[in-house]
Amino acid sequence: MPITREQLSGTAEHALLREQLRLLTDNVTTAAIVNLINMTVVLVVGHHAFVSYLAVLLWIFFVVAVVLVRLGIGLFVRQTRYCGNLNRLLKFYELACILTGFAWGSSVWLLNTTDMSVLVLFSFVIAGMSGGAIATLASSHLVSRGFIIAAVLPMVIRMYLIGSEIAMATALMGAIFIVATVTGAGRIHRTLIENTRLRLKTEAQTNVLKQKDEELSAIYDNATYYLVLLRPDGTIVRANRTAVVNAGLEFEPGSEQRNIANFPWWHEAAYSADKLISDLKRVSVGEVVRRELNLRLPSGRELRVEMNLTPIHFQGDVHYILLEAHDISLFKRIEQRLRESERRFREISEASGQYLWETDANGYFQFVSDKVHEVTGYSAEQLIGKKKTEFLTPMDAQRWTQALTTAASENKTVRIEVRSQRADGEWIWELISGVPLYDEAGSHIGYRGAAMPITDRKHYEETLIKAKEAAEAGTRAKSQFLAVMSHEIRTPMNGVMGMAELLMNTPLNEEQMEYARTIYQSSRALLEVINEILDLSKIESGKFELYVHTFDLHHLLEDIAELISVSARNKGIKFSFVMDEHIPKFVRADDIRIRQVLLNLLGNAVKFTQEGKVELSARLRHVRGHAYDIVFVVTDTGIGIPEDKLEHIFKPFQQADSSTSRRFGGTGLGLAISKELVVLMGGRIQVESEVNQGTTFRVELTLDSAEQPLALEDKRTRQQESQPDMSPSSRRFRVLLAEDNPVNQKVAMAMLKKFGADVVVAENGHEAVAAAEKTPFDIILMDCQMPELDGYEATMNIRAGHGPNRRTPIIALTAHAMAGDRDKCLSVGMNDYLAKPVSQTALQEVIRRHLGQGR
Repeated sequence: MPITREQLSGTAEHALLREQLRLLTDNVTTAAIVNLINMTVVLVVGHHAFVSYLAVLLWIFFVVAVVLVRLGIGLFVRQTRYCGNLNRLLKFYELACILTGFAWGSSVWLLNTTDMSVLVLFSFVIAGMSGGAIATLASSHLVSRGFIIAAVLPMVIRMYLIGSEIAMATALMGAIFIVATVTGAGRIHRTLIENTRLRLKTEAQTNVLKQKDEELSAIYDNATYYLVLLRPDGTIVRANRTAVVNAGLEFEPGSEQRNIANFPWWHEAAYSADKLISDLKRVSVGEVVRRELNLRLPSGRELRVEMNLTPIHFQGDVHYILLEAHDISLFKRIEQRLRESERRFREISEASGQYLWETDANGYFQFVSDKVHEVTGYSAEQLIGKKKTEFLTPMDAQRWTQALTTAASENKTVRIEVRSQRADGEWIWELISGVPLYDEAGSHIGYRGAAMPITDRKHYEETLIKAKEAAEAGTRAKSQFLAVMSHEIRTPMNGVMGMAELLMNTPLNEEQMEYARTIYQSSRALLEVINEILDLSKIESGKFELYVHTFDLHHLLEDIAELISVSARNKGIKFSFVMDEHIPKFVRADDIRIRQVLLNLLGNAVKFTQEGKVELSARLRHVRGHAYDIVFVVTDTGIGIPEDKLEHIFKPFQQADSSTSRRFGGTGLGLAISKELVVLMGGRIQVESEVNQGTTFRVELTLDSAEQPLALEDKRTRQQESQPDMSPSSRRFRVLLAEDNPVNQKVAMAMLKKFGADVVVAENGHEAVAAAEKTPFDIILMDCQMPELDGYEATMNIRAGHGPNRRTPIIALTAHAMAGDRDKCLSVGMNDYLAKPVSQTALQEVIRRHLGQGR
């Protein structure tokens, strides 16, 4: 950081203050001794004439105190490099000196006598002290003058007050002494200060020159290029370290100097020693010579250097010549490699079908490689001086111009695809890339880049886009078909399952009950197939979402084990369940999907095992903080899976063989859905099997442990306390049922009446809105697909109207069960969602949950 004028001034003032302190305190020890001697003289001479011994003691204390202060400051300045407030320290020392003078001047007032011999002796002591002050304290005019005045003036006043002729004469001489010594002290001070300033300035300049000389010598000697100082005749005066070590230009100072032309550098015929001497003569008359040549060093190594011979003038004449030689061997090699790289790049670029181009700042071609003829049909000469926009479509020409402008303003790379017209009139696609060019001043001067034909690629992309659109159309058609089929199957199934469930709740004999159960169980089996197909469709479409929450993992596994144990016991096989005690009780995950995967695997294990056992185990493999790696293992002793079929069992609609499906039934979707669910949960599933020996499935999941939630039993208790009793003996409530299907109307009305509901039926959306505008209801059950006005619009009309049911809970009761259907219902203002077929239990539960939230 450069030093400012103020800093330089402050540094000089600091040095002057330090010098003043040094001069003031140089003889402080001697001054202290003289003060002690004089004090002894005063005490001896005046011991019989003192005013009082108390006054003498006070005077001694005063003199000793100020002398010790001066002595302390003097020793402090001489023995330390104090860099604090020197001005304050100087003022303090000056005050101590002036007080010393005052102490000696007041000594004549200690005498109670008019004996002039004693008084005159005292006056001489004071005058001597004052004279010494001129010499020792001259570096501070304040001290020298103040000391003299403070010392002599009290004596003058005392003599004047005595009034005798000798006393008056002594007083007059004292006054003259004050004037003379003060004036003399001023001259001595000014001279001393000027001399001090001059000396300090000289020392500072000498230090600066020495520092500059050291810096220049360091730069000169440590320069990485060759520096040789010559006389005009070529005699070497000085060479830097690089020249001495690498080039052998070492010589003894004071000995006969060697001439630069005698060194074995100049071996080329193009630049011999004679040529060097000729150049030195040109430089000796004021010219500057620059050469690029090869040098041979004493080691035998050859360098390519750039040599400059520069004259150094002194008083108009050339006294010296500076030879500078820069090693440019590496630069030349890099330059050669760059040319080779450019050549290779051009060859590779043209071999890859690209042509190179360069334009000025306005976009006019300045250079085009020969490959352009093969791409565009134009020769390079035909394109020079033209713009690329002349060969583009109007839209692409505008895009190209805008791209170049943006690239130049933001220093960005251009990369753009455009349609260009060949010389034969054919339109082709080109991919053009390039960069803006700038000169050394940073001004934009043009563009440079490459272009290649991509017509074949564009045609291929168009084909891919059409194929993708066709595939998406097929996917949409598949989803639409599944949605329609799901709706059309669920609607009649709701009647079948609902009526079967209602029938089982009526008085039946054993045979009739068996028939009713068969109808209900067959319907549930068909519903499971439909649900599996919908789950797989959701997963494939990427619309399947997990519901992650905290649940009791131990309770879930115990429920699954209890459910499967019943199926195993009915089939006469053994079932066992083992759980690692270190597995956390409460975890965060989707418990419904974990249940679905494990029940699927265990259900298959029971299905394909005729005798032996089925086992479920949960093992803890690893713990990382709150993350627990848990392995669920399902093992059976069933029919097993052939090794060549293992890789197919996780594919949709695949089983080990066709006979398996005929013998045991099933769609082959369960394992495919299980694998997809495990992957969605961040885990993996593996299988090992041996024919007629059994199968083992391993499901590895990482589950996060969680804090224990509110006890489930307490939650159920609170829900039961807060929810209304809906048994037939409880209060009745009003329900609006919007349903267009007569069978589903009968099923819903029968279930609702068992709950104690008064039901009003609306066969379409218009009737539902009209009824809601007139009559208050406790619950509205809304089918989504109805004639004239569907359930979505009917719900929005009810919510936007002014009737008594604006806040009444509306429950979707619909056969729409595809991904997103639930969200669609909630988004239009419905409160909940039930997919058909609907069971009595599910309907009762949802009504209980929302009955307290009505008007």
